[in-house]
Amino acid sequence: MKNVLLFGSLIVMFVFTACSSDDGGTDNPDTFRRGTNTPASDYFEYTIDVTSPNARDKSLDDEMSINIDFKSSTGKTVHYIEILIFSKLDSTVIYDQPSDNHIDDESGAYKFADTFTLSVANGVSIDTDWILEARVWGTNPGEEDVVKSLGFHILSN
Repeated sequence: MKNVLLFGSLIVMFVFTACSSDDGGTDNPDTFRRGTNTPASDYFEYTIDVTSPNARDKSLDDEMSINIDFKSSTGKTVHYIEILIFSKLDSTVIYDQPSDNHIDDESGAYKFADTFTLSVANGVSIDTDWILEARVWGTNPGEEDVVKSLGFHILSN
């Protein structure tokens, strides 16, 4: 019986020792992220704020303002951005900007501004649904990729 108690005590001590988090602070969520030993300050932590357009219905031939703020909350470079407008029905892309996605804004904040006419000539028709999608990512494709989408409808006349 003593051997069983001794063996059980050893197992419990082993489990507590093996699960100890005293490994130099690498599990501290305020200092390290994403299960690696990379400091949080090495991450971009991008955010996207679409200030216009809004999700309200639009009319054919409206000139739509596109204003989007891309930001790194750690102050790192905004490397790549993309803004698309595509059909909700069949994913046909009618707007893809900027022409060069490589921004490299070292201030950590980039403001995109443009206008787009919702016209037949630009592929828009009445009573259709569209998605505006803004995307930002780091130095490599898929690296801290952040996407924000906004839907809107083109009214019938």
